[in-house]
Amino acid sequence: MLILTALALSAPYWGQSDPIKDTRALIEKLGSTTIEEREEAAQKLVELGKPVLPLLENALSHKDSEIAGRARKVIERIRDRFAKDELVRLEEAIAKASSLQIAFRSTMELRIDEGDPAKFRGSGRVWLKGKKIRADVQCGLGRMEKKVDLRSIGEDLRIKGDEGDWEVRPFPTKGEEHFALALTRIGPLLLLAWGEGKFEDAHSIGSVSECRRLPADEIGERLAYTVEAERVNDKPFEVVLWYDPKTLSLRKRTWKTKLSAPNIASCVVSATEIYDEFTVNADIPDEKFKLPER
Repeated sequence: MLILTALALSAPYWGQSDPIKDTRALIEKLGSTTIEEREEAAQKLVELGKPVLPLLENALSHKDSEIAGRARKVIERIRDRFAKDELVRLEEAIAKASSLQIAFRSTMELRIDEGDPAKFRGSGRVWLKGKKIRADVQCGLGRMEKKVDLRSIGEDLRIKGDEGDWEVRPFPTKGEEHFALALTRIGPLLLLAWGEGKFEDAHSIGSVSECRRLPADEIGERLAYTVEAERVNDKPFEVVLWYDPKTLSLRKRTWKTKLSAPNIASCVVSATEIYDEFTVNADIPDEKFKLPER
């Protein structure tokens, strides 16, 4: 019944024919002896998109292994086609939430040339409620440890690093939305520890490309994408994000990038973030956002 309902949405494509019968015919053509017919059938299935996924998934157990294998590739192409839409949906839903409460821990590795990697650990808490923001993040090891404290009640933005006084900045226009968007797209470690808490506009957050869906695992659904975040690093970040599409909770994130350094052939940084808590529309008391003394 669900398959029939989904395919009915594609009625304009099929005209007066039977959509299920015609979809099955296209799937059978994936086993054609001519490459042109196979490619034409695959392209038509991709264009039909999500409604044909149930029938394609049934074809994964087809007695013809060639059809089963090509059906899998068509499924991947369809899912990749809609992966960017899914990321945008996730980002927009989290950005529109009334509040966010996040606790995370991270591990990071820095590998220079062929040497052993230097390993660092990090952790942090983030609260967001309208224009009220508080973030406490730390990462590193020993003398290389970095701490970032960020506070705001919407009037201005105050940030403090390892040493010195609080730096006061104007609160960005739609800053609360940009902050939530950045937490989803690049994560708290990159936003706060690397990006120095700058989220004034979309350029600060970075642009997404090459978005694709990976098979879900026991942690959750997965999206893989590339982020160009020039204010964080001049090289792109390869990101994999685990999430729960029902609760909009992020579960895990990995990312990797290269650093430019003189006299070094290769410098690669990779990190894993685990979200012990990612609560959307959390009940957060206003006392949590008490501003520090200037």
